[in-house]
Amino acid sequence: MNKTQKILIGLVILQLLLSAFVFWNKQPRKASSEALLGNLDVNQITAIEINDNNNNSVKLQKLDGTWVLADSTNFPVLDQNVTTLIEGLQNIQSGRLVASTKASHSRLEVAEDKYQRKITLETSGGETTIYLGSSPAPSNVHVRLSTQDAVYLTNAISATTASAQISNWINTSYIQLDANLVNQIEVTSANGDFQFTRGTDNNWQFTDPVADGPLDQSKWSSYLTAFTNLRMVMPVSTQLEEQYGLQNPAARVTLHFSENGEAKVAELVIGKQDENDKNYYAKWSLSPYVVKISSFNAERIINLALIDLVTLQATVTP
Repeated sequence: MNKTQKILIGLVILQLLLSAFVFWNKQPRKASSEALLGNLDVNQITAIEINDNNNNSVKLQKLDGTWVLADSTNFPVLDQNVTTLIEGLQNIQSGRLVASTKASHSRLEVAEDKYQRKITLETSGGETTIYLGSSPAPSNVHVRLSTQDAVYLTNAISATTASAQISNWINTSYIQLDANLVNQIEVTSANGDFQFTRGTDNNWQFTDPVADGPLDQSKWSSYLTAFTNLRMVMPVSTQLEEQYGLQNPAARVTLHFSENGEAKVAELVIGKQDENDKNYYAKWSLSPYVVKISSFNAERIINLALIDLVTLQATVTP
């Protein structure tokens, strides 16, 4: 082997060593693994606030041992979702170190002003804040404790588990009736007063006003579902405030139905549209809560017209 060959072999070996060094340096470094939250007693958590990068936020609080939305409604929260979140936070370990300097926080989206999720836990001893950042691989997310510069990789929690959308924390079902037990529906809006009745043949028909054609059962089925199974976007209040526009509603729906063999009547009123999120205020007489419903659900009721439901008769040409 001549001198030139020795030099070339040496360069190849050096290149391999450099490549290995760069590859190794990019990998999350294994550190001594311990719980990121340290000795925080999760049983002492009294409130949880979650903010996301789209200005959404939700705050949950434990009230008399039950998790509720931390606002004027005290609306019940799905306990299992809270349990899943807390267990995920509890299982975050510090074994997969990704970065240890503040300069990396913005890039990994775990900075104070740039994050995917900001989770603040409140206990009698103070607050603990965790940032969830970017996801470099499926089921993995960058995470940082606010009091540390170190950033870790974890699969114990995800941004989905820590949603900042209220709808992810509550049962959004607002009206839930068995459509087969409903026998009459009245709708009042700027378009008029409409009355629909279930016939002896189980088909629905116009009772008032008289239409130019029979009720299209297929089209009506969609509306019947909308009237008897309505979801909210979020609860608003247990108080009837003037700003909701419920005293002079945009639409009023009265449902006559039977429950356990007893005839009952309930009413849905749809009020004003919130100019900020475009949802509508609504109140169901069988619920203590004023809520917001989506503009789609509200406007299909507000704008209901006979032409939407009539089966037009074919025109016969002489």
